[in-house]
Amino acid sequence: MTVTSFPGEELRVQRESMGHSITDVTHLIHVPLPHLIALESGHIDDLPELTYSIGFLRTYCEFLGLPCAPYIAQLRLAMNPPQVRTRFLPKSLDVGESQPAWVADLITWGTITAMVVLGWITFNTVVKPFADRPDARVEAGTSAITPPVHFEDYTER
Repeated sequence: MTVTSFPGEELRVQRESMGHSITDVTHLIHVPLPHLIALESGHIDDLPELTYSIGFLRTYCEFLGLPCAPYIAQLRLAMNPPQVRTRFLPKSLDVGESQPAWVADLITWGTITAMVVLGWITFNTVVKPFADRPDARVEAGTSAITPPVHFEDYTER
């Protein structure tokens, strides 16, 4: 369990100054006891997902009469610390660094152009030779077609 910089001690002091025990608060605001203990002690590893934790913290702050915004901001920072740049990655691969917008556009258009050119080359080398075979073509009027035989022709004889 890691203790973070979350100011849970302030919540505990406010609760005690109001004269409530932590089990009384649990029954009054319907927040599970382990989560209230984790909030007051600053053990964020014992809290559920961020969304639930923010809801529990907001309910607890409203009960205590404290503004919830600064506590929620501290909880967000404690549960999702900012990414720290590792010294082993080159600067171009750093998560915090971003390329200019024109580089992303250039890569996108280069990829699209390459796909169009490869499609054209594939069509000319694979599909078109089969379409250009002269023996596969049929000219109009060159094939003899036998007329269909109708059932009525057999019944009249």
